[in-house]
Amino acid sequence: MSSNGPPTGSDTPAVGLERSDAVGTVHQLERRLLRERIEHLEAKLSRERRQRQQIVEQYERLLDEERTRAEGESGEGLFEKLL
Repeated sequence: MSSNGPPTGSDTPAVGLERSDAVGTVHQLERRLLRERIEHLEAKLSRERRQRQQIVEQYERLLDEERTRAEGESGEGLFEKLL
């Protein structure tokens, strides 16, 4: 081909296509990273909820134990207090 005419066919650079592929690859990478971050945050949230639930259950057990101890010291049960 002569170098005097405009570039055509295989002489034209594929910059647009390469850029399109690069942008697509970047978007795929960003989506993957966001999915991984979401999974990490969801797992962290689940752990924190389980810990919070365990703390609530422990607190309730301690309250029950304290009520039982207080009832034993006073000589009255809850039923007698209601009557």
